[in-house]
Amino acid sequence: MFLPCPECRDEQIFEQPSCIDGHGPDCPEWMCQACGFGLFLATYPEVDAVAPPARQRTVPTSAPHAPVRRAA
Repeated sequence: MFLPCPECRDEQIFEQPSCIDGHGPDCPEWMCQACGFGLFLATYPEVDAVAPPARQRTVPTSAPHAPVRRAA
């Protein structure tokens, strides 16, 4: 797989080293074949996010207005 290597500052071939953690082909570790720089490309399972309940807007009840006084 070709990926940008931060150490080489160029696109390089990255391969997975033999995984000692038992991930098999899903191992997140990749190594640049030119310089040996290691990348960790983790993927996360898709999660069904539950939206928080909508906030209910309360409308204030209007209080009766006092009569307007005019200056004499």
